[in-house]
Amino acid sequence: MCTGNNSNFNAYDSLQYAIDEKIGTIISVSYGTCETALGTFSLESAFQQAAAQGQTILAASGDQGSTACSGDTQNGLTTAQQFGIAVNYPASSPYVTGVGGTAIDPANAVSTNSTYWSGQSSNDVVTSAKKYIPEIVWNDNSMQSGLSSSGGGASALFAKPSWQMGVPGIPNDSKRDVPDVALYSSPNFPGYLFCTSDTSDWIPASGTSPAQTASCNSGFRDKTTGFLTVAGGTSFGAPIFAGMIALINQKQEWTGGQGLANGTLYKLAANGGTYAAAFHDVTSGNNNCNVGATYCGTTTSGFSAGTGYDQVTGLGSVDVANLVGAWPVNATPLLATTTKLSAASATPDVSANDVITITVAEAGSSGTPTGNVNLSIDGGGTSYSNAGSVQTVALSNGTATYTANFGTTGVHAIVAQYAGDATHAASSGALYVTVGGGTSGKGSFAMAFNPTSLTVKRGSTGMVTMSVTPSGGYTGTLNLSYATSNDTALANLCVFAGTGFNNDTSVTITGTVAATGQITIDTNAADCASTTGGVVTGRGLRMIPHAGSFRAANHPPGNSGRLPAGIALAGLLIAGFLGRSSRKLRQLSCVIALASLGLAFTACGGTSGNTAQIQDPAKGTYTITFSGTDSTNTALTAQSSFTLVIN
Repeated sequence: MCTGNNSNFNAYDSLQYAIDEKIGTIISVSYGTCETALGTFSLESAFQQAAAQGQTILAASGDQGSTACSGDTQNGLTTAQQFGIAVNYPASSPYVTGVGGTAIDPANAVSTNSTYWSGQSSNDVVTSAKKYIPEIVWNDNSMQSGLSSSGGGASALFAKPSWQMGVPGIPNDSKRDVPDVALYSSPNFPGYLFCTSDTSDWIPASGTSPAQTASCNSGFRDKTTGFLTVAGGTSFGAPIFAGMIALINQKQEWTGGQGLANGTLYKLAANGGTYAAAFHDVTSGNNNCNVGATYCGTTTSGFSAGTGYDQVTGLGSVDVANLVGAWPVNATPLLATTTKLSAASATPDVSANDVITITVAEAGSSGTPTGNVNLSIDGGGTSYSNAGSVQTVALSNGTATYTANFGTTGVHAIVAQYAGDATHAASSGALYVTVGGGTSGKGSFAMAFNPTSLTVKRGSTGMVTMSVTPSGGYTGTLNLSYATSNDTALANLCVFAGTGFNNDTSVTITGTVAATGQITIDTNAADCASTTGGVVTGRGLRMIPHAGSFRAANHPPGNSGRLPAGIALAGLLIAGFLGRSSRKLRQLSCVIALASLGLAFTACGGTSGNTAQIQDPAKGTYTITFSGTDSTNTALTAQSSFTLVIN
């Protein structure tokens, strides 16, 4: 699926669409975001849906080795976060098969090694490999080209799935470890040949050497220069392994797909005889960040290959013929589950106990899941940031309870990750509570702006301060929205909440003192169009809803509500041969969906339709009216306006 050039959508939207519309039984995605940068974004419910309806999802583990966040300057990450040990999502999801990268030892890659290769010929259609060529971890990191190595490590978001067990080398870390398998990914030894009309993938002129003028107009070569177009990256491994899953489905005649394949993969690998026949154990190499401060900061460590499973090549690469033959005919997939949370109070007071009930149910049946649930409060360890706390609670008859107590006002997130058991798949759920949001049931509040008239140059931004003053004993949380006096002229106006507001742009009143917050008025249409999920990256701003698109503060956002600003392609890494090379990321918004028998896939086109230029809001004088409504009692409301002049 392709998103084209619409800046409001990206590859994750394509992925969600492929699941919702059940396009194909196998989905391969080569995009990922380091877990540290995810914020509250999650596709877990969609992945759970995919597994339940028979879709197998495979994702590239990434091309930046152990430091998946390196170079991520778009999501407001600190320097320490960019250079910290991290893995990529969605490869880290328990509902996804993560595919890492291997390489051929350079000593075995050359055609003069007669053990593995026949002699060199003049034909680029190579059929000279004699036997399986031993692999090492893919790590082509260099000072000149940056990070180019297999992503892998331990998830900071997800607990160890029940199926990730039974194979020597699996860490006893209670974490979802990545990747699950690995396939050849290096663009250097020797790399994948491909043909492309995208001139940005061609080798530019360098010194006295000419520039590449074509791709594959003389076999795989450019007729003028003789150059090959060569690439690598885990973006190759993921779709190739997707094709292998398709062969399994074809042999088993599973026209409806098999869903999550990881349970069977690990069960096969746990059998010593099957492991030796169907897997190639990669035991040499690492994905250390080893090329200096520019790319690694002070981080030099990573993960090393070893016997059995490791956090850089997973179970290793595979012998597809033997893997297909070993796949059990009557393999029973793990039963899908749902995890739901409820709170005794959706608006508890500060420092008041609030009992959270977690219910894990078998989807579509009466079975009772067993095991543990990891409960994360405001992003502790297994959730979406590096603060908060994590608790493990045991299920009893499919339910568990936890007593939460929040010391600060505002919206708080509670994320539950069910780890699964021998027959039930993992699942997750989330709940949002608004602390201090319970209305006092009395009094009122008034809103005011300073200044009351704001003048902004067209295409720029301005700021006003909003204050909410309670009276008569009012306490509670106000949901904000705004309206304009001319929605047509201000169609591309963006209004953002900054300092003083809750993360969901609401305002909480806890005493008799007025609450204040900063509101930014942005008249640059490009800013509004590029704002993903209502978030201005790195500026601490979130979009306030226009009247008619209002979301209550205690209503949890949808699975794909707020997308991380930076979504990195896990390849393709482009390398030019014949003594000259360049390596870069190729920005394709593509998700490949395969049918299990026809092996059909969708392709991304290189052209786009006519797109009208987005216009900044028109010059003029307008009235901006804000409404504040109590989150519990909608009868408690107030309005206030200010004048906006765009010149």
